Amino acid sequence: MQDKIQEYINNLELKKNENGLFECPFCSYTARSKKMMQNHLKGHDKEILTELEKNEKQPEQKPQ
Repeated sequence: MQDKIQEYINNLELKKNENGLFECPFCSYTARSKKMMQNHLKGHDKEILTELEKNEKQPEQKPQ
């Protein structure tokens, strides 16, 4: 399970706010570096697992 969480964190597209800080998608935490944000995200394992479960339940979209 930790592998899936780490993979999710590695593939997450982190966004910067108007001050140039990375924003956590789960709380109000901000960080100057991507590495600091990735370390912070490890504490959101429950939220990440919920996201992974949601993504697994959604049927794959077929291109038209």
